[in-house]
Amino acid sequence: MRRKYTVLLILMIAITFPGCNSGSPGNDGTAEGTGAPATGVSEKFTGVKPYYLNGRLDREVTYVKGVRNGPTKTYYASGGIKQIIPFANGLQTDTARWFYEDGKLYRNTPYVSDTIHGTQVQYYRSGRIKAKMTYIMGNRLPDLEEYYDNGKMKVFRRELIIKTRDEYTERGVFKIFAELDNKATPVVFYLGELVDGAFNPGTAIKMTNSGGMGFIELSRGSLRNSGSVLVIAEYMTDFGNKNFLTKRVNIPYRDVN
Repeated sequence: MRRKYTVLLILMIAITFPGCNSGSPGNDGTAEGTGAPATGVSEKFTGVKPYYLNGRLDREVTYVKGVRNGPTKTYYASGGIKQIIPFANGLQTDTARWFYEDGKLYRNTPYVSDTIHGTQVQYYRSGRIKAKMTYIMGNRLPDLEEYYDNGKMKVFRRELIIKTRDEYTERGVFKIFAELDNKATPVVFYLGELVDGAFNPGTAIKMTNSGGMGFIELSRGSLRNSGSVLVIAEYMTDFGNKNFLTKRVNIPYRDVN
């Protein structure tokens, strides 16, 4: 009799707790509401694996022996294709494509070894080019081009204004102030140089930004500067793309940094 009750208890537990995953698992073991697999794929798995979000197909990932190889596709809630991103040995490669919900191409982005490299192109639903910008191993060139839907190129009218204050004799400092002609435009100012013509925020110094103005104080030190510095202004266009303005500032003292 005791053995009968024990078996019955085990069956009740199995029915009540069918798995250790939280949420309602999808067809592939994905917890609904997360869009992520509850467990990783087997290192031997080769094929296309679907992932579900709230009961609908969220994405399909192509694996070769457990590593992403081939296209990864994501979908809108309506079922339309949203992105197609090629992978090779687990890294994004070749041209990734984004789509409007109606299936028309929105953007092409080139990748090399998981890094954007090349010219990104955005499109209107009409198929006309909306914007073009170039990346060098993840860093942007200041070469943004934007177009209206009629094909006419947009003219950027922002201007970078630089002012300096020489307090070297009194305090051993040289101050640089930067602002855009339109202070209502959100902007971030940097001091640095373009690397191979591209802006790398990791090698630039972020200026103090307040009220639409950038400020930096160069102090007398043991290091010698090159005689000038480059001020870089990064702002967002009406089309939602980052744009850059640069202006070189001559430094009258070689021992301020």
